[in-house]
Amino acid sequence: MATKQIVLTSGSSWTVPADWNSANNTIECWGAGAGGQAENFSTRRGAGGGGAYASISNISLTPGATITYQVGAGGTQQNAAGEAKPGADTWFNGAAIATSSVGAKGGSIGASGNAGGVGGLAASCVGTIIYAGGNGGAGAASGAGGGGGGAGSASGAGTAGTLGASGTSKNGGAGGASGSTAGGIGGTSASPAGATGTSAQTGGSGGGGGYSDSATGNGGDGGFPGGGGGGGGTDSNATNGGNGAAGQIIITYVSTTKFVALTSGTSWTVPSDCSGTLDSVELIGGGGGSDYNGGGSGGGEYRKAVNLTGYTAGNVISYTIGAGGAGGTSAASNGGNTIWDSNSIIAKGGTGSSHGTGGAGGTGGSGGSVSFAGGTGGSLNYKSGGGGAGGPNGIGGAGGVGVNADSSVGGGGGGGGSGGGTAGSSGTTTASGSGGNNFYGTGGGIGSGAGTGSSGSNGGGGSGGFAGTSTGGTGGSGIDFADGLHGSGGGGGGGYNYGGSGGLYGGGGGGAYLNKGGGGAQGVIFIAYTPAISTPPPSTRKRRLVLFMG
Repeated sequence: MATKQIVLTSGSSWTVPADWNSANNTIECWGAGAGGQAENFSTRRGAGGGGAYASISNISLTPGATITYQVGAGGTQQNAAGEAKPGADTWFNGAAIATSSVGAKGGSIGASGNAGGVGGLAASCVGTIIYAGGNGGAGAASGAGGGGGGAGSASGAGTAGTLGASGTSKNGGAGGASGSTAGGIGGTSASPAGATGTSAQTGGSGGGGGYSDSATGNGGDGGFPGGGGGGGGTDSNATNGGNGAAGQIIITYVSTTKFVALTSGTSWTVPSDCSGTLDSVELIGGGGGSDYNGGGSGGGEYRKAVNLTGYTAGNVISYTIGAGGAGGTSAASNGGNTIWDSNSIIAKGGTGSSHGTGGAGGTGGSGGSVSFAGGTGGSLNYKSGGGGAGGPNGIGGAGGVGVNADSSVGGGGGGGGSGGGTAGSSGTTTASGSGGNNFYGTGGGIGSGAGTGSSGSNGGGGSGGFAGTSTGGTGGSGIDFADGLHGSGGGGGGGYNYGGSGGLYGGGGGGAYLNKGGGGAQGVIFIAYTPAISTPPPSTRKRRLVLFMG
């Protein structure tokens, strides 16, 4: 089972997902921060209070139900357009904070004079874990603005902003912290405006207060979520308070969906807790193997089908895992097809390379509603990289091209990144090509001007090897399936002596000039299903009625 997190920063309704787990979840709310005051526009000049924090765990919700919520809007600054505004409340599952399942109070503005605003009150929140927001710092008699209050967080109440400095200093007060997130620095003569509070998912800190006697001594805005705005410093040129930050809701739950990765064998028994419907079945074909004196090989094809019915518990389902093509000393081999349930879905294996020609990525399979081809192996020159496997985020990246077939100098091409990633780069006379990155923009092995190529990671392609006796880097194993542990593999890098192997699953092998090309990686089948909701049987225990008569 996988942990999922949803962050709500706007909107007013949310649909409970099908894999909701009422026994393992947490809902967290942050109220919004209040805006900071500025004396030039009223007799008030204190900073805004930070929003409170509230959470509840293991709330029972029905999949498919619509939940009403509110994300509190941040209180606006005091400026020429009007008075500062308090931060609004944030709540989940209700029409108001008082009737919700969990809710956090927004921060207030200063009531009068120099006073800072009160942070969101714990007594006004709803939940099992509740922490107040920090109070806004008071403005100084000299006119320096106070620091905004920090938002409450799961680790405790928000810290109050400090007071604006009195006397000759005229420095603005520092914003209050939220947990370990420090507040914004108060304004000084060298930098009159208060600094913006720091934003962090766990809670935002307060904005710094503005320096007095400066036209730019504005209060700093609160950090998101829930940081209070700093107070503006007094000046004959009107300064502004800082804006309070909006609230947020974070929903975290452990999905009830179960995952099964098939990497060997030929049959699978439908589990006893399966409802009869598989949420999805994903296949990747085997990557092609490369030969010596050859280009890189193609990555395996990706296919996915959703909402497959008729899978009754106990049924035995046949399948085939496509083998990776073997690396060759004289000839290479294609990757095998991965097949599900009597050919209902077929993901094609990648093609092996043939001397200077790179192999094509797997494509043209059948079944499923989504398909992405494997990446093509690098061609034209020897020592070229293998193609990445197709994956849930797109086609596999192509392998990079190696340098001059007849030379023991120069670099091999990088392997292609996994599905939705980038192509491997080509080798040069001074460095090997880097492997392509995965869909998330990371993982490719880095090319260099010496020795064996570096391996890819998390579906990135291996880099090429450089010059004589080198080996291409191995492609990285994929992580782009829902469990974060399996997925489409990167292609192997090209090398002078040996090509790099393709990454699990479906990565194509890199080509070699002299000895042996890299082998392709095997395919995989990945199944997701949501267990049936079990209803406990009625009690059969006999009850005895006892009457007491006076």
